[in-house]
Amino acid sequence: IRLIRSMQSFAVASMLLSMLCMLSIFQEWEGLGYSLFFLALVMMIISLTISLWEIQLSTQALNLQLELLEQSGSPLGASRR
Repeated sequence: IRLIRSMQSFAVASMLLSMLCMLSIFQEWEGLGYSLFFLALVMMIISLTISLWEIQLSTQALNLQLELLEQSGSPLGASRR
């Protein structure tokens, strides 16, 4: 849950920085706009990296759970064979 919350927080921050970037460019503050856009990209890269990490952890946990079901001889494990 903590990883998902972090991922979403970085994604939201990225979107907010992108909007501030557009506002800055509209106001002809190009230097600020470029800086905000760079920060938005960094935040999105962090968010996507956390997302990939969370997917890996979830997949490993699911595989472990499936192995345990198969070993226990439960009906769910037997139907997978």
